[in-house]
Amino acid sequence: MRTKNPTSINSNQNHRDRWNHITAPAPVGRFTDRSPFTLVTALFALAGLCSLAALSATAGGVFITGHDPDYHAYQGGNAVGAQHVIQRAIRYVTFTNPAPHILLVTDLRNPLGDESDSRLGLMAAGFATFDVADYGSGTAGVFDLHTVVFSNYDAVVVASDYGGWLRQDELDILNARSTDILNFINGGNRGLVAFADRKSVV
Repeated sequence: MRTKNPTSINSNQNHRDRWNHITAPAPVGRFTDRSPFTLVTALFALAGLCSLAALSATAGGVFITGHDPDYHAYQGGNAVGAQHVIQRAIRYVTFTNPAPHILLVTDLRNPLGDESDSRLGLMAAGFATFDVADYGSGTAGVFDLHTVVFSNYDAVVVASDYGGWLRQDELDILNARSTDILNFINGGNRGLVAFADRKSVV
């Protein structure tokens, strides 16, 4: 059963059907502009290093992992497990919406090395249709993260920055738009999924 706490997160620990319940130190409720909520501080909240203020029980979901299932779902080890993490993360933040409208935030510049395009990870997880936003490359069919309207979506999925292709350019924009992200999450029945796999927070 889904908890009402927007900072409660289900985490797969390499067991097919066993999920552990992790709760960051925040009461049930709505995030506010006073909450130190950016993509970076959200990771600290998960670790219990900061507190997110909350005022109402109608906020949407937040799912954050320090892993990179967007990479593993397509070409890394344990593809099926990684696909399940993506599926359950999106299901969690959208309150089990059977056909969520998804925005993937990622860069489209291939950093080479062993990274993988996060779009392939989402498709491998069964999400054939989703929109993409980047730093403003002007690529046809890709939204500019500076201006994309988050409220048009049920889930905003932020790619991993190692494993996936997310870059500092997108992180800077997300942090600058933290108020918009807060308002999006507070809309209810929708939420944020964030993947990360970097050893140092950027």
